Amino acid sequence: MKATLYVIAFLALAGSSGAGKPTGTAAQAVDDRCSEAEFTRLLAESLESELASAVKSRDALNDKWAELTLAAAAATEPKRVVGFSALAALAAARSNAVTASIQANQKKLLEAAQLLRKRAAQLLQIESSYPEQTLPGTKKSYAQGRHTFGAGTERCTIEIATTAAAKDKCKASISGKGALKEAGKQISSETHLKLTKDAMTGRRALTLTADAKGSVGTHTTQQTTDGKCGDNSNPAASATSGVWAELSFSDSADTELQEMAIASGQPGSDTCGVIPSNDDDMTVSAEATRYTICKARAIKIMTKASVLTASIAELKGDRDMKYIAGALLADTLPTKAAEISDDATEKTLKAAYGNEPDAIEKNFIARLKEGDKTVKIADTTITGTIEVLSKGTKFATALSFFQGQAYRAQRHQAKITTTSGEEETICEKETNIDKCNKKNGCEFKDGECKVKVTTTAGTDSKTNTTGNNSFVINKAPLSGIFYYHK
Repeated sequence: MKATLYVIAFLALAGSSGAGKPTGTAAQAVDDRCSEAEFTRLLAESLESELASAVKSRDALNDKWAELTLAAAAATEPKRVVGFSALAALAAARSNAVTASIQANQKKLLEAAQLLRKRAAQLLQIESSYPEQTLPGTKKSYAQGRHTFGAGTERCTIEIATTAAAKDKCKASISGKGALKEAGKQISSETHLKLTKDAMTGRRALTLTADAKGSVGTHTTQQTTDGKCGDNSNPAASATSGVWAELSFSDSADTELQEMAIASGQPGSDTCGVIPSNDDDMTVSAEATRYTICKARAIKIMTKASVLTASIAELKGDRDMKYIAGALLADTLPTKAAEISDDATEKTLKAAYGNEPDAIEKNFIARLKEGDKTVKIADTTITGTIEVLSKGTKFATALSFFQGQAYRAQRHQAKITTTSGEEETICEKETNIDKCNKKNGCEFKDGECKVKVTTTAGTDSKTNTTGNNSFVINKAPLSGIFYYHK
């Protein structure tokens, strides 16, 4: 009799209700443990990549907020101040939206990715541990005095040797399955998966079958020509006496491939079912894998485009920009919804930035890299473009410097305006011509006592000099506008 010890293991795919086959090329490419492990790992990677993209988007928006805020603070023309400030506000709004999305979904997404990576690692461990080929046993030793059947019991010990799985087996297996790389892209519309059955991740039931012939207690001291316990003159199939055993898995169906529906319902309206029990934290079950994938594919973390590449045509329909433009760029503050419609916002944006399709980039964004600016405070001097000055520790110093300049100019303007108003009041109170002309800074003109206004050499249209050599600034830079965002 030809006898062997059977230890057979193949990829098992978990079964559940919802018969059907995968529809995407990535899931269809799963046909063994190696490809299932790679498919699962790539799903985890796609979830982590989605989070990384959102974080990158948020950080980029924060960088541009700093750059645009600094540009607004450094600008001396009111139109440029509000133009840059509006873009900075939009960058802040977009950053806040992305941040909120990250905070709402990050924990769930990372937990799902962690579970899928754990599952993938377990599949590789199974592939490494379970032999693929039939493992025959060989007689190792003989002993007397065993008491299974009393004092006359003879024992033949059978040794079963195994070999380690090839280290590069999975690499070779998945090398020709390029479709697996589409796992992350296709999972949102996939209907079915192939998953290893739970029996393969636990302890499978075994069956030991024993065969005996002739005077086994006498002849098991010998060895057949093919290494079995029996008489030593013949192969096991024709031996007069012998004993042998075969060990096999009780249920061969454990290794069968089987499809598993991800959810009930069509993709996009999924019903993922009841949360699987988490009593066993040592292995990830097929049901836990299915449920996790079903839930995780619905997690969407938003990203937002950079404001530096936006056009007026794109921004006129942006909800945040509609309110920003209405509050900051419009001639009058809107009081009706119609005043921040797409058309109204487009008109406001064109008035602020220009009529050309690339007006924002051409008239504002391009200026961020043009010309160095110098910031000097005490014994510290830093020089660079707005883009350079907005980076790292330079930002706080540069922003404080430019906003400080604007604040001091406004404060000086307010002080002069107050002084001029006081002089005007003094002159207006005098009705006597002679007394009016004798008062410092006053003159009697057009039947009234007024503040004397003289223009000195070297002044321009921005500066007027009063009779007592004080001056009034007609145009002063506006201070930069802060927009707090998380």
